[in-house]
Amino acid sequence: MLLFAGILLLSGSAALSAPVGDWPSAGFVAEKSRHSVAIRGHLPSGRARDSLLAESAKDGIYISDVEYSRHIVLPDWWAPAVSALLRLADTAQSGQFHLARNELRVRAVRGEDAAWPDAMTALRQKLPEDFSVEEQVNVVSAVDKAAVCDTLFGSLNFEPLLFRRTFSSVKTEDYARLSRLALSLRRCPGIAVRIIGHSDAFGMSARNQVVSEQRAEAVANYLLSLGVAESQLTWEGRGDREPVASNETWEGRNLNRRVTIDRRD
Repeated sequence: MLLFAGILLLSGSAALSAPVGDWPSAGFVAEKSRHSVAIRGHLPSGRARDSLLAESAKDGIYISDVEYSRHIVLPDWWAPAVSALLRLADTAQSGQFHLARNELRVRAVRGEDAAWPDAMTALRQKLPEDFSVEEQVNVVSAVDKAAVCDTLFGSLNFEPLLFRRTFSSVKTEDYARLSRLALSLRRCPGIAVRIIGHSDAFGMSARNQVVSEQRAEAVANYLLSLGVAESQLTWEGRGDREPVASNETWEGRNLNRRVTIDRRD
Protein backbone atom coordinates (compact mmCIF):
# COMPACT_ATOMS: atom_id res chain seq x y z
CA MET A 1 0.00 0.00 0.00
CA LEU A 2 1.29 3.48 -0.81
CA LEU A 3 1.78 6.07 1.90
CA PHE A 4 -0.32 9.17 1.31
CA ALA A 5 2.54 11.06 -0.21
CA GLY A 6 3.30 11.87 -3.79
CA ILE A 7 4.57 14.30 -6.36
CA LEU A 8 2.51 16.77 -8.36
CA LEU A 9 4.36 18.11 -11.38
CA LEU A 10 3.12 21.46 -12.73
CA SER A 11 4.64 23.73 -15.36
CA GLY A 12 7.53 24.23 -13.00
CA SER A 13 7.93 21.77 -10.16
CA ALA A 14 5.49 21.01 -7.39
CA ALA A 15 4.78 18.52 -4.67
CA LEU A 16 1.57 17.30 -3.15
CA SER A 17 2.06 15.29 0.00
CA ALA A 18 -0.59 14.33 2.50
CA PRO A 19 0.54 12.60 5.67
CA VAL A 20 -2.51 11.76 7.71
CA GLY A 21 -1.13 11.56 11.23
CA ASP A 22 -2.54 8.58 13.08
CA TRP A 23 -4.88 7.58 10.27
CA PRO A 24 -4.04 4.40 8.36
CA SER A 25 -2.04 4.99 5.20
CA ALA A 26 -3.57 5.87 1.87
CA GLY A 27 -2.25 7.92 -0.99
CA PHE A 28 -1.78 8.83 -4.59
CA VAL A 29 0.79 10.33 -6.93
CA ALA A 30 -0.24 13.20 -9.17
CA GLU A 31 1.44 14.56 -12.28
CA LYS A 32 0.52 17.62 -14.28
CA SER A 33 1.59 18.16 -17.85
CA ARG A 34 1.33 21.62 -19.32
CA HIS A 35 -2.45 21.71 -19.19
CA SER A 36 -3.78 18.66 -17.34
CA VAL A 37 -3.42 16.79 -14.07
CA ALA A 38 -3.08 13.01 -13.81
CA ILE A 39 -3.13 11.11 -10.53
CA ARG A 40 -2.67 7.48 -9.65
CA GLY A 41 -2.44 5.56 -6.41
CA HIS A 42 -4.81 4.91 -3.52
CA LEU A 43 -7.94 6.47 -2.05
CA PRO A 44 -9.78 5.35 1.09
CA SER A 45 -12.84 3.79 -0.59
CA GLY A 46 -14.40 2.82 -3.88
CA ARG A 47 -16.98 5.55 -3.41
CA ALA A 48 -14.27 8.18 -2.94
CA ARG A 49 -12.49 6.88 -6.03
CA ASP A 50 -15.62 7.00 -8.22
CA SER A 51 -16.50 10.47 -6.96
CA LEU A 52 -13.04 11.83 -7.68
CA LEU A 53 -13.03 10.30 -11.17
CA ALA A 54 -16.43 11.78 -12.01
CA GLU A 55 -15.78 15.25 -10.62
CA SER A 56 -12.31 15.60 -12.09
CA ALA A 57 -13.36 14.42 -15.54
CA LYS A 58 -15.79 17.35 -15.73
CA ASP A 59 -12.84 19.71 -15.29
CA GLY A 60 -10.61 17.99 -17.83
CA ILE A 61 -8.33 16.52 -15.17
CA TYR A 62 -6.96 13.14 -16.22
CA ILE A 63 -6.92 10.42 -13.55
CA SER A 64 -5.40 7.00 -14.10
CA ASP A 65 -4.70 3.86 -12.09
CA VAL A 66 -6.56 5.03 -9.00
CA GLU A 67 -7.20 2.20 -6.58
CA TYR A 68 -8.91 2.09 -3.23
CA SER A 69 -7.79 0.36 -0.06
CA ARG A 70 -10.24 -1.44 2.17
CA HIS A 71 -10.52 -0.80 5.91
CA ILE A 72 -9.07 2.69 5.69
CA VAL A 73 -11.09 5.25 7.65
CA LEU A 74 -10.56 8.90 6.83
CA PRO A 75 -12.73 11.93 7.69
CA ASP A 76 -15.68 12.64 5.40
CA TRP A 77 -14.06 15.89 4.25
CA TRP A 78 -10.89 14.18 2.98
CA ALA A 79 -11.95 13.04 -0.50
CA PRO A 80 -13.83 16.30 -1.39
CA ALA A 81 -10.83 18.30 -0.18
CA VAL A 82 -8.45 16.27 -2.35
CA SER A 83 -10.69 16.88 -5.36
CA ALA A 84 -10.80 20.62 -4.65
CA LEU A 85 -7.02 20.69 -4.14
CA LEU A 86 -6.50 19.15 -7.58
CA ARG A 87 -8.69 21.86 -9.10
CA LEU A 88 -6.64 24.51 -7.31
CA ALA A 89 -3.39 22.97 -8.55
CA ASP A 90 -4.72 22.96 -12.09
CA THR A 91 -5.17 26.75 -12.00
CA ALA A 92 -1.55 27.36 -10.95
CA GLN A 93 1.40 27.84 -13.26
CA SER A 94 3.70 26.15 -10.77
CA GLY A 95 3.73 25.47 -7.06
CA GLN A 96 3.86 23.18 -4.06
CA PHE A 97 0.83 21.89 -2.15
CA HIS A 98 1.08 20.17 1.22
CA LEU A 99 -2.10 18.82 2.82
CA ALA A 100 -1.69 17.39 6.31
CA ARG A 101 -4.02 16.33 9.11
CA ASN A 102 -4.97 19.88 10.07
CA GLU A 103 -2.83 22.12 7.86
CA LEU A 104 -2.65 23.22 4.22
CA ARG A 105 0.52 24.93 2.98
CA VAL A 106 0.61 26.42 -0.51
CA ARG A 107 3.58 27.85 -2.43
CA ALA A 108 2.55 28.75 -5.96
CA VAL A 109 2.76 31.04 -8.96
CA ARG A 110 -0.51 31.96 -10.65
CA GLY A 111 -1.94 34.31 -13.25
CA GLU A 112 -4.07 37.40 -12.68
CA ASP A 113 -7.43 35.86 -13.56
CA ALA A 114 -10.09 34.80 -11.07
CA ALA A 115 -9.56 31.06 -11.47
CA TRP A 116 -7.20 30.76 -8.48
CA PRO A 117 -9.26 32.79 -5.95
CA ASP A 118 -12.39 30.87 -6.90
CA ALA A 119 -10.63 27.52 -6.58
CA MET A 120 -9.08 28.46 -3.24
CA THR A 121 -12.46 29.56 -1.88
CA ALA A 122 -13.96 26.25 -2.97
CA LEU A 123 -11.11 24.35 -1.28
CA ARG A 124 -11.47 26.26 2.00
CA GLN A 125 -15.15 25.37 2.05
CA LYS A 126 -14.21 21.67 1.97
CA LEU A 127 -11.81 21.92 4.91
CA PRO A 128 -12.75 21.82 8.62
CA GLU A 129 -13.20 25.20 10.32
CA ASP A 130 -10.13 24.73 12.52
CA PHE A 131 -7.87 23.99 9.54
CA SER A 132 -4.74 26.11 9.23
CA VAL A 133 -4.16 27.50 5.72
CA GLU A 134 -0.86 29.17 4.82
CA GLU A 135 -0.48 30.74 1.36
CA GLN A 136 2.59 32.17 -0.34
CA VAL A 137 1.46 33.00 -3.85
CA ASN A 138 3.15 35.11 -6.51
CA VAL A 139 0.93 36.67 -9.18
CA VAL A 140 2.45 37.11 -12.62
CA SER A 141 1.25 39.60 -15.19
CA ALA A 142 -1.03 38.46 -17.97
CA VAL A 143 0.63 37.49 -21.23
CA ASP A 144 -0.75 37.55 -24.76
CA LYS A 145 -3.84 35.34 -24.48
CA ALA A 146 -3.82 34.53 -28.18
CA ALA A 147 -0.27 33.21 -27.90
CA VAL A 148 -1.20 31.19 -24.83
CA CYS A 149 -4.16 29.64 -26.66
CA ASP A 150 -2.00 28.85 -29.68
CA THR A 151 0.41 27.04 -27.38
CA LEU A 152 -2.42 25.32 -25.57
CA PHE A 153 -4.03 23.94 -28.70
CA GLY A 154 -0.69 22.97 -30.11
CA SER A 155 -0.30 20.55 -27.20
CA LEU A 156 -3.71 18.91 -27.41
CA ASN A 157 -4.08 15.36 -28.69
CA PHE A 158 -6.35 15.37 -31.71
CA GLU A 159 -5.97 11.69 -32.48
CA PRO A 160 -9.21 10.31 -34.00
CA LEU A 161 -11.91 8.97 -31.68
CA LEU A 162 -12.80 5.43 -32.73
CA PHE A 163 -16.29 3.89 -32.66
CA ARG A 164 -17.75 0.40 -32.55
CA ARG A 165 -19.57 -0.86 -35.64
CA THR A 166 -23.02 0.73 -36.07
CA PHE A 167 -22.56 2.66 -32.78
CA SER A 168 -22.57 6.45 -32.60
CA SER A 169 -22.20 7.03 -28.84
CA VAL A 170 -18.95 8.34 -27.38
CA LYS A 171 -16.95 5.65 -25.58
CA THR A 172 -16.31 6.19 -21.88
CA GLU A 173 -12.57 5.89 -22.39
CA ASP A 174 -12.72 9.05 -24.52
CA TYR A 175 -14.48 11.18 -21.89
CA ALA A 176 -11.28 12.44 -20.27
CA ARG A 177 -9.72 13.51 -23.57
CA LEU A 178 -12.87 15.33 -24.64
CA SER A 179 -13.15 16.92 -21.19
CA ARG A 180 -9.64 18.30 -21.56
CA LEU A 181 -10.58 19.69 -24.98
CA ALA A 182 -13.72 21.27 -23.52
CA LEU A 183 -11.72 22.89 -20.72
CA SER A 184 -9.28 24.33 -23.26
CA LEU A 185 -12.08 25.66 -25.47
CA ARG A 186 -13.72 27.35 -22.48
CA ARG A 187 -10.40 28.99 -21.64
CA CYS A 188 -9.95 30.14 -25.24
CA PRO A 189 -13.34 31.33 -26.55
CA GLY A 190 -11.71 32.68 -29.71
CA ILE A 191 -10.71 29.16 -30.80
CA ALA A 192 -13.11 27.00 -32.83
CA VAL A 193 -12.90 23.38 -33.95
CA ARG A 194 -14.41 21.28 -36.72
CA ILE A 195 -15.76 17.81 -35.88
CA ILE A 196 -16.03 15.32 -38.75
CA GLY A 197 -17.61 11.89 -38.48
CA HIS A 198 -16.68 8.92 -40.67
CA SER A 199 -17.79 5.32 -41.12
CA ASP A 200 -16.42 2.15 -42.63
CA ALA A 201 -17.83 0.80 -45.91
CA PHE A 202 -19.84 -1.99 -44.28
CA GLY A 203 -23.48 -1.83 -45.38
CA MET A 204 -25.29 0.77 -47.47
CA SER A 205 -23.64 4.13 -48.11
CA ALA A 206 -26.79 6.05 -47.20
CA ARG A 207 -26.88 4.41 -43.77
CA ASN A 208 -23.16 4.99 -43.32
CA GLN A 209 -23.69 8.69 -44.01
CA VAL A 210 -26.32 8.89 -41.28
CA VAL A 211 -24.12 7.06 -38.78
CA SER A 212 -21.17 9.35 -39.52
CA GLU A 213 -23.37 12.39 -38.89
CA GLN A 214 -24.62 10.89 -35.63
CA ARG A 215 -21.06 10.29 -34.45
CA ALA A 216 -20.01 13.88 -35.13
CA GLU A 217 -23.14 15.16 -33.40
CA ALA A 218 -22.56 12.92 -30.37
CA VAL A 219 -19.07 14.38 -29.89
CA ALA A 220 -20.37 17.92 -30.37
CA ASN A 221 -23.18 17.36 -27.87
CA TYR A 222 -20.73 16.02 -25.29
CA LEU A 223 -18.58 19.15 -25.63
CA LEU A 224 -21.66 21.37 -25.42
CA SER A 225 -22.74 19.57 -22.24
CA LEU A 226 -19.39 20.56 -20.70
CA GLY A 227 -19.99 24.25 -21.34
CA VAL A 228 -18.37 24.81 -24.75
CA ALA A 229 -20.09 27.55 -26.75
CA GLU A 230 -21.93 26.33 -29.84
CA SER A 231 -20.21 29.07 -31.86
CA GLN A 232 -16.90 27.26 -31.28
CA LEU A 233 -18.09 24.05 -32.93
CA THR A 234 -19.07 22.88 -36.38
CA TRP A 235 -19.80 19.26 -37.19
CA GLU A 236 -20.63 17.13 -40.19
CA GLY A 237 -20.59 13.55 -41.41
CA ARG A 238 -18.75 12.28 -44.48
CA GLY A 239 -19.97 8.70 -44.53
CA ASP A 240 -17.59 6.11 -45.96
CA ARG A 241 -16.05 8.43 -48.58
CA GLU A 242 -12.73 9.13 -46.83
CA PRO A 243 -11.22 5.88 -45.51
CA VAL A 244 -7.79 5.97 -43.90
CA ALA A 245 -7.32 2.19 -44.15
CA SER A 246 -8.58 -0.78 -46.15
CA ASN A 247 -12.20 -1.75 -45.60
CA GLU A 248 -11.28 -5.33 -46.48
CA THR A 249 -9.92 -6.08 -42.99
CA TRP A 250 -11.36 -5.79 -39.48
CA GLU A 251 -8.42 -3.63 -38.42
CA GLY A 252 -8.94 -1.27 -41.34
CA ARG A 253 -12.67 -0.91 -40.78
CA ASN A 254 -12.01 -0.19 -37.10
CA LEU A 255 -9.72 2.72 -38.05
CA ASN A 256 -12.26 4.07 -40.52
CA ARG A 257 -15.06 4.29 -37.91
CA ARG A 258 -13.85 7.53 -36.41
CA VAL A 259 -14.40 11.18 -35.57
CA THR A 260 -11.65 13.69 -36.23
CA ILE A 261 -11.35 17.07 -34.53
CA ASP A 262 -9.35 19.89 -36.11
CA ARG A 263 -8.83 23.51 -35.26
CA ARG A 264 -10.96 25.78 -37.44
CA ASP A 265 -9.22 29.04 -38.30
